[in-house]
Amino acid sequence: MTGQQKIPVSVCMIAGAEAARIRRSLESVSGWASEIIVVINDDVADGTAEIAESCGAKVFREPWKGHIAQKNSAADKAAQPWVFGLDADEVVTPALGEEIRRAVANPGSHAAFCFPRCTIFCDRWIRHGDWYPDRQTRLWKRGSARWGGIDPHDKLIVQGSVGRLRNDLLHHTAETIDRQIAKICTYTETFARDGQTQGRRARAWDLLLRPLWRFLRCYFLRLGFLDGWQGYYIAWMTSFYTATRYAKLQFQTVEKSAPAKAAALRVLHINSEKTWRGGERQTLLTVQEQRRAGMDSQLALRGGSPLEEKAREAGVPFITLPNAAPAMLLKLIRIAGSFDLLHCHTGRAHSLCVLANLVREKPLIVSRRVDFLPKNKWFNRFKYRRADKLVCVSGHIAGQLREAGFAADRLAVIHDAAPAETFSGKETCLAQLRPLLKLPPGKRIVGNIAALVPHKDHATLLRAAQRVLAQRSDVVFVVIGEGELLETLLRLRAELGLEKSFYFAGFVPQAQRLLPAFDVFAMSSCMEGLGSIVLDAALAGVPVAATAGGGLPEIVSDNVTGRLVPVGDDAALAVAIVQLLDEPLTGARLAAAAQARVRAEFSVGAMAAKYEAVYAEVLAARR
Repeated sequence: MTGQQKIPVSVCMIAGAEAARIRRSLESVSGWASEIIVVINDDVADGTAEIAESCGAKVFREPWKGHIAQKNSAADKAAQPWVFGLDADEVVTPALGEEIRRAVANPGSHAAFCFPRCTIFCDRWIRHGDWYPDRQTRLWKRGSARWGGIDPHDKLIVQGSVGRLRNDLLHHTAETIDRQIAKICTYTETFARDGQTQGRRARAWDLLLRPLWRFLRCYFLRLGFLDGWQGYYIAWMTSFYTATRYAKLQFQTVEKSAPAKAAALRVLHINSEKTWRGGERQTLLTVQEQRRAGMDSQLALRGGSPLEEKAREAGVPFITLPNAAPAMLLKLIRIAGSFDLLHCHTGRAHSLCVLANLVREKPLIVSRRVDFLPKNKWFNRFKYRRADKLVCVSGHIAGQLREAGFAADRLAVIHDAAPAETFSGKETCLAQLRPLLKLPPGKRIVGNIAALVPHKDHATLLRAAQRVLAQRSDVVFVVIGEGELLETLLRLRAELGLEKSFYFAGFVPQAQRLLPAFDVFAMSSCMEGLGSIVLDAALAGVPVAATAGGGLPEIVSDNVTGRLVPVGDDAALAVAIVQLLDEPLTGARLAAAAQARVRAEFSVGAMAAKYEAVYAEVLAARR
């Protein structure tokens, strides 16, 4: 790269015992990357960590969590605006490095970039067949992508368009036939084990025709024969790998997890969201707690979603659903038969499960987390009549539905919950937050964690911030979250002259863990099902100033567990924020009361127990 100038890119790598190969890989990027992060398995002792540090890398030791979870852990540590994923057996050529520099300097509308990868096998660079061009999406704007897929075959899930680069990434993979066969054994066992957990089954096509097709495609259609005997072997090996993984899945040659107790209630929780928000977190918390209580609860979720990644990290069994609605419906019809009860957590899941139930006729529970009424359309009327119980996350939502004519005996109120996390200290959280935004030292922080969508009403928070900053110069505002209104809010920030004191951090994984860095948590929503992030703020001991939108008054009682002001009243919100900043004893008193209430009334165990009672009621009514 010309002049070897540093560019704003964090190179992220995961590694096992890679002492023989990692130096070559890291030296190919150390000249231009502003940051190199290497996450190494905590049982590695072959000198990999020392070599990585000598190349300027920040080294972290962590237990092995699987390819996808480990790669996301590395990417989460990136501080630069761009992230580049690199494996220990890969080398970035100078030509590709120069192309990366140009892409980062002028990305256009792209959120990520892909490029071809060229692999060496038995002393030959493979230029045809299934191994080339083998395009890899590895360069992305921080916060715009997450690793997904099915272990060990990870895939970067990008929110936005992907541009194309021309130069090759060099891949020094398992160079010998023996090592390649060993990888096949490992990968096929992982595939079969995950497939059994997720309820996948091998079909006749998978065992008989798919391997043959893979050979014909690789060797003939993609010109693998031009790569000599290596091209023939790769085509044959690809076919063998395909046959082996489906054979293991069909005949169950990998260990199965212990079967659930015969008496355990089998509940399928369905969440079809693409994103990770409060509803997805509550879904996962519910399933985890029910499984701890002995219930056989499982998840059906969208493949490649953040929820899939979180479920895999938590060890929660899940079944992936296709993206297309017709295919999703067919899969739900097929899998629903083995469960005692269906629990829907999204509107789309509700619609599809109602249709699936025309065949399966399973008891149906629907969680409702939004505080606006369903549109008065015939299908909405039909699908809500087909639900055995509508569980509202706040009394506010239940009241809306009663006023709209829903029968009271079909409604239940079960508040969302907050897990009893152990938060880091304030200074530790500040050390993580400040580099993300280059926050000036010595400033007090008013924080908010929410998606940038209309009902969160960040415009009111911006106007309140202008009023606060007119009185105090020692305060900055930080909003963690992403969404459709970012550009609109940035324009409003500029109009109000708040560019140097109001920060938008974008998406930050597990953002609730940074709550202790805030001096005040401010919530400005005009509509809110409940506002479960306020529960986390209470557990973190942060005083809360909130608007009385939707179900928020069920968490925040004014001058008891926080400050509560009218919706859209930026002047009142500013007064509440200033009071909590000016009167630390008042803030501490309100925060302590909120923390005690959340621990007593909003625990995950209490939420799961209430759901179990609803299930029992619905099943008894069906008998």
